Amino acid sequence: IGDAGAVVTGDAAFADRLRHLRNYGSAQKYVNAFVGYNSRLDELQAAFLRIKLRRLYEITAHKRALAEIYFERLPSQLVLPLREPDTQDVFHIFAVRSKERDALRTHLLEAGIKTEVHYPIPPHRQQAMHGILEGDFPITDEIHATELSLPISFATMPEQVLTVCAEIHRFFERR
Repeated sequence: IGDAGAVVTGDAAFADRLRHLRNYGSAQKYVNAFVGYNSRLDELQAAFLRIKLRRLYEITAHKRALAEIYFERLPSQLVLPLREPDTQDVFHIFAVRSKERDALRTHLLEAGIKTEVHYPIPPHRQQAMHGILEGDFPITDEIHATELSLPISFATMPEQVLTVCAEIHRFFERR
């Protein structure tokens, strides 16, 4: 029902620092040891997170299964996410890349499939980074111009992912 999260660590010093940072840099009310943020979970968010955490492995397994369908079924015209052999991605998003991203996105939307362009503006082109991060970053520009996130969530069903794959194949067959 909003943004919320948790951090798990076995490092006591790191955990203490995070506790400070999430509460304006303070462990004691009105005493700020660091510059921090107001990012404490309210009770309602915490209650939902507590329930969701009980199903974390189920949610993660479901999303990995959906990702596997994408890896097996998507056409070679797309650049797929990199998979490292010693890691287990939870596939928070399933980002592919295509030089025809915008046309593909339109095609999918016309077929009733919603996608997302995550972070369409590269960091070095953000006003907030002016004077901090400047220069030419052609690979970054290309990634941000070609990225498209396909549907992948706990609510997404395998049949829906198969439909997405079929529509993407249809798109490239017409090219």
